[in-house]
Amino acid sequence: MPCNITVLLLTVVLACRSISGAWLANHSTRHVEAALRQHLFGDSYNPYILPRDHTADPVNISMQFTLNFVLEVDTIRQVFHFNGWFDANWTDPALAWDTDTFPITKIFVPPDAIWKPDLFVENSIKSHTLIEEQKINLILHSDGSVQWFPGGNFATNCPLDIRQFPFDEQVCPVQMQTWVYAAKDVMFLSTGTNIMNRDSSEWTVLEVTHEKYTSFSYVSMKFSVRLKRRWVYYWFRLLMPVLLVSALNCGVQVLPWQSGEKMGASLAIFLTLTVLMTEVQASLPNNAQTICFLSVFVAAHMVFGVLSVFFAIVSVLRHCNRNHSDGTTDVTGGIGGLDNDQSPAVSMTSKGQVTSAAVSAKMADGFKTSRCSSFLNDKLSIAFLITANIICCFVLGFLIICSGVVAPVDHQCNEDQAVDDNDEVDADTVQGVRQLMPRHGRDAARLH
Repeated sequence: MPCNITVLLLTVVLACRSISGAWLANHSTRHVEAALRQHLFGDSYNPYILPRDHTADPVNISMQFTLNFVLEVDTIRQVFHFNGWFDANWTDPALAWDTDTFPITKIFVPPDAIWKPDLFVENSIKSHTLIEEQKINLILHSDGSVQWFPGGNFATNCPLDIRQFPFDEQVCPVQMQTWVYAAKDVMFLSTGTNIMNRDSSEWTVLEVTHEKYTSFSYVSMKFSVRLKRRWVYYWFRLLMPVLLVSALNCGVQVLPWQSGEKMGASLAIFLTLTVLMTEVQASLPNNAQTICFLSVFVAAHMVFGVLSVFFAIVSVLRHCNRNHSDGTTDVTGGIGGLDNDQSPAVSMTSKGQVTSAAVSAKMADGFKTSRCSSFLNDKLSIAFLITANIICCFVLGFLIICSGVVAPVDHQCNEDQAVDDNDEVDADTVQGVRQLMPRHGRDAARLH
């Protein structure tokens, strides 16, 4: 019994010592961090001064872009919606401390306490709010290095090349730039890109590249997101109906003109192609610079539909004119032939009457002969439509393949021309405008 009491008392003593030690350690850490913050952010530190030792040296900022996932690519408005964040790193020598004096490796700092670059997304379609206005804490390390992770949902302008739609690949840029600081003050150093989720409902992210360029003496970072469209949905929605309906253009010519459906079927097919053309145009932006090959493909099949209607009209008129010159129709002509036929197979029951069996045989023979004649006369139109469809499909594939080779070259040439044009503008004028411009009015007077 005394042994159990001794063990119990020893357990209580050890527990109390452990709790008191943890409280003292926590209390000591809080005091150390408070002293460190007072040491760093006292009266001697000014968050509006660039963190550099020499005015001739720019502040080097390492930028890394992480694409979390693609929200949407608005094809009509040509807008790229995505979620992601930027990893900005720089060194502030005034904020370094000795870990022997202050045994803490890092602290979290509110955004208004230290200097930050005035970053903004240059090609954003929304109001160009500076990223620094986001209330995101920064990580300050003992060597003076600062980490900043601004992010969220962004919407940027993304010019689309719709020539290969829906088998297209698009490159959507995300351009990061400083608002006031020029290249002599702040210099970007890229450290790479990351992709968290490559797949979305309509797009697959192939890669994200980065490059640095100078515009108006301001350094910018450009992150290019390369996307590939998932075309299976558009295959079943647009391409397959167009091909199937176009194939019916050839089959319409086989119909006998006596059935009365030859003209109606041709018109129905033409109207169906018109509806499909409307569907294609509804999925594309109003872009006058490039033409979608799929639109040309559907328009060509609409021309074939018009030709099919024309062939049907010619076929009906040809047969009607032939029968009109004979003075009777095929069926009555067959019956009239039976009146003057001296064959014993036809038995006259009374004047102007024939047996129902003879009438049926003669009508069937006349219908068969007319149908075969219609088929033989329409062989040329059928062959023409089949050949035209094959040629149209071949040309569409050829144009898509060729545009896949030419499009990257054109895109690069346009970018180089844009950079050359930007360099011709007076950089001092642009910087003066930015510094004098009130923040709430910057959006309307940005020089891009």
